[in-house]
Order: sequence, then C-alpha cells, then structure tokens
Amino acid sequence: MAVKARYFSIWAGIILLAAIAYGYRHELAGVKARVVAAFAPATGFQQASNAISFPASSDGHFYIRALVNGVPLIFLADTGATHMVISPGDAEKLGLTPDRLRYDRVYETANGVVRGSTITIDDLEIGAFHMNDLMASVNEAPMRNSLLGMNFFNRLASYQVKADVLTLYWPQ
Repeated sequence: MAVKARYFSIWAGIILLAAIAYGYRHELAGVKARVVAAFAPATGFQQASNAISFPASSDGHFYIRALVNGVPLIFLADTGATHMVISPGDAEKLGLTPDRLRYDRVYETANGVVRGSTITIDDLEIGAFHMNDLMASVNEAPMRNSLLGMNFFNRLASYQVKADVLTLYWPQ
C-alpha cells in the first residue's frame, strides 16, 4: 500500500507541476527569452508590446540582431554614429556587391576618413518592431560590425541604458 501511495504522490506532483507550467505559460515564455538573451545578448527579449531589451555583451557593447529586408544581420548599437552603416560583408549578404554601389558619401570616423555608398533599407525588423525606408550607408572599408546609428535611434519613441541593458521603445 505504501508503494501505491508513493507512486500516487509522484504522479500528483507531476500533474500539479504541469498544471502550474500551463497556467504560467505566457510568463514562462518571457523567462525563456531572458535566459536565451543571457547567452546570446543580440537576440534581446521582449519587455512589453512596444519594447525590446538587449543585455550588454561580454565586451560591454550592445549588439542587436535585426532582419534587414529579410536577411538576419547583427548590429553594434552606436549612438556616436550619425547614420546606420552596413559593413561590406553584410552588404554582400544583402546582395549589394561593390560593383553595384556608388560611393557618394565621405565620413570622418575614429579610424579616419572613409567613403560610403548611400542605400535605403526597405524593411528593418527587430523583434516585433518594424521600420521602413531607413537611409543607411555601405562602408567601403572593412568593418567588424554594421552599426545602428542615430538616424535609427531618433526614429524610436525612446531608448535607455539601465543596469547594463539597452531597451528600445517604439510608438504603440
């Protein structure tokens, strides 16, 4: 009889845990996103219907995974950059080869003067947020990462950095 009671207790506990998990399934989805973001900060986690947060990476920078015209790219958040800048490697992923670009801009950067080719990004998607018709530049010189500059940040409702987490807010 004691064995049956023990098995009954185990099954009752399993059923209770399953019921709790089901009851809190929406909240647990947020927990999953935060855990994933802890190991892959560029994925971010949704805080609210109009906000997404990105923990600082191990090098102290904020990286943001975005879909650019449907192509996944990783950007470095750079509020010191005036414009969005696409690296030559990321430009190739977007189908923009150097022979198709016209380097019509000159930028003064921390690494010196570089040329850039003006492009328009039709669709930029970060989490549930979409932005259309965003001006960017393809850098002629090699870069480690593409940059999200102030022309991106100025189109948000706001953004903040608090406790090593960058949160982007967009209009509802």
